[in-house]
Amino acid sequence: MKSSVNIGNQVSFKLREAILIYGTNNNGNDTTFVTRNPVAVDAAGVPRVGAGTLVSGDFLESLSKELRGSASAVLLPENVLVYTQERIVWWVPRSVRPMFYRTEKSPELQALTGKPYPQPALLFDVHGNNLTLLALDATSRPTADTQLFQAPYWNVSDSGLVCLGSTRVPQSLSIDTLKEWESAFFLSEFTHQNSGRPLTTHPKGFVGLWQELAGEKVFPAKYLAGGKTTLGRYLASER
Repeated sequence: MKSSVNIGNQVSFKLREAILIYGTNNNGNDTTFVTRNPVAVDAAGVPRVGAGTLVSGDFLESLSKELRGSASAVLLPENVLVYTQERIVWWVPRSVRPMFYRTEKSPELQALTGKPYPQPALLFDVHGNNLTLLALDATSRPTADTQLFQAPYWNVSDSGLVCLGSTRVPQSLSIDTLKEWESAFFLSEFTHQNSGRPLTTHPKGFVGLWQELAGEKVFPAKYLAGGKTTLGRYLASER
């Protein structure tokens, strides 16, 4: 085990402390505590971990901030609902956008691809490299009580997770790249149904829905499926 690390030609870091995490799993109830242990290097150059002391949550939070580095304040636009260094959740009002399908295996989609279609209000949730997409029946900024629906698109799972495949998503997640994430989704090809549940309540199903909506201006919210959770419950759930 090395007790030092060199970065470039000018900076050398010496091992001085260790953070040890202890845990026990009794009947599914995990108890965890953390200690801060001094490290001494013996005459042979081998690091030895000394007795530790319990650390507080404040220390861990301070250490986390130090490792992440400082971040400047950001003025959030009205459409952003959640903003952290790892995750941004925002909503997009109803719009009209073209949609594209991979048609070689589905001749019925030839008449659909590339046309403009009305889109419902949408909830975009980017966490790391994952995109989750859900639909809203909303004409103003959603609240904790706003119902969420299945996004009526192929490539979207039951939970809303988007199968990105070869989609060219932005290389970063920031307020400045939100429009790029939206465009990346709609400019990619819809290739397959990725949900085990109905994507719409339209009597003629998914294809019938978009056949009817080609060239229209407003998405009929009555055709949204799901609606069994709210924005508040969604944000409170572990993701």
